[in-house]
Amino acid sequence: MEKVPKHPSFGDQLLKWWRVHGRRFPWRETRDPYKILISEVLLHRTRAEQVAPVYLKFIEKYPDLNHLYVASGDDVKRLLRTLGLDWRVRLLNKMVPEIVERYGGKIPSSDSELETLPGVSRYISSAVRSFAFDQPDVLLDTNIVRVIGRLFGIPVIDGSRRSKRFADLYRKIVDRRSTREFNYALIDLGALVCRPKHPKCGQCPAAKICQYATSEEVQPNASVIRSNLHQRHHA
Repeated sequence: MEKVPKHPSFGDQLLKWWRVHGRRFPWRETRDPYKILISEVLLHRTRAEQVAPVYLKFIEKYPDLNHLYVASGDDVKRLLRTLGLDWRVRLLNKMVPEIVERYGGKIPSSDSELETLPGVSRYISSAVRSFAFDQPDVLLDTNIVRVIGRLFGIPVIDGSRRSKRFADLYRKIVDRRSTREFNYALIDLGALVCRPKHPKCGQCPAAKICQYATSEEVQPNASVIRSNLHQRHHA
């Protein structure tokens, strides 16, 4: 069993870093389950920066589920064309009637109901529950898995996002006071600092307890990490 990093203020340090450095996207400014569900469909396999302008146009034209329910499929397709992957349109054409007819137009909040909707994976279900309902579901995307792997010093493989091992490790570090903000912070840490290549360990709020940051592979940066930690300690 992996040893849990011992650092009582890990969540506090991560959230403090995120509130200064975190990315700002329009879907993060809402708790509307409809808008968050739409954002997660659009974000699948697409960069957030590319999605943002399309999402804003989409929500302006279809501000709620009822507007989308009566929309022309061709109009939706034209609006999403810049993102490619026509499966999004087909998915929405199946998903929206299900929500209207089975749930009276309200996005369900339970994982069992969400995961019965066409195209809603466990990840999308967990994201909606976390970001709309602040539920403590396990949320494992590529960025979060990379952060966890490096934090605990274990390899990340293609199946790690669906791994019980990584889910258990996530539960050990999650800050349950606000899983919504904590998940956004982990995602951004992976995107901005704990990058796939050339991670910026010297800027990481978890560098002090991260097995990767303190390992021999990144020893050339170790003095930078120690210097930054020293400066933060005496700030």
